[in-house]
Amino acid sequence: MAKETKTTAAKTTTKSTTTKKAASVEKDKKTNLKTTKETKTTVENKTPVETTSPAHKPKYNNYGQGRFVKRKKFCKLCAKGIFHVDYKDVELISKYLTHNLKIAPRKQTGACAMHQRRVANAIKRARIVALIPYIKD
Repeated sequence: MAKETKTTAAKTTTKSTTTKKAASVEKDKKTNLKTTKETKTTVENKTPVETTSPAHKPKYNNYGQGRFVKRKKFCKLCAKGIFHVDYKDVELISKYLTHNLKIAPRKQTGACAMHQRRVANAIKRARIVALIPYIKD
């Protein structure tokens, strides 16, 4: 007797999950959302049940329709093969400063960790020698 109650309880749980999935499909059809459909079969009666998941939409598109186009950042100093960053090279160093003459972060410049440290030290040395001002006038 105990075995029959367990199996009937398992059958009722599978029935309730299939009805929940079917209800979610009907809700999505009413709202006219773009969804991808997947079919799953239940263990009990082997009938396919459609489930939906929201369609994937990229954050940035590459077709020019969006405002921003995302591109991969890379270290320009590594690409040029520059190993040593000289503090006297003001033209190179000024590319790694913000408009307020603060040192730009790696996320903004795309520099690797090694070159970001070397550029930061070169900027600090150039400020000491007065090649670059500390603050904007």
